[in-house]
Amino acid sequence: MHKGLPVVASRIGALAELVRESETSLLFTPGDAADLARLLAWAQANPQEMARMGHQARVDYEVRSTPERNVGQLLEIYQQAIAVPRVS
Repeated sequence: MHKGLPVVASRIGALAELVRESETSLLFTPGDAADLARLLAWAQANPQEMARMGHQARVDYEVRSTPERNVGQLLEIYQQAIAVPRVS
């Protein structure tokens, strides 16, 4: 996403939650080689749509995932943890 490329990933785990299917990514069913092959064939046949998704992937990266934003989010988590009263 950082490089402005759409993601092709398995629909499992954290990555599937970080991307937007058909907007920034193509997601295939885990373990389903035919599903992956279908998506790759579609990607090859639709370069303009892949370019659009790549552009949107970069926009999403800038909004949510830059190193500066990640540090800010981590600091917020630390602040929240510090604010929770300790139980002895």
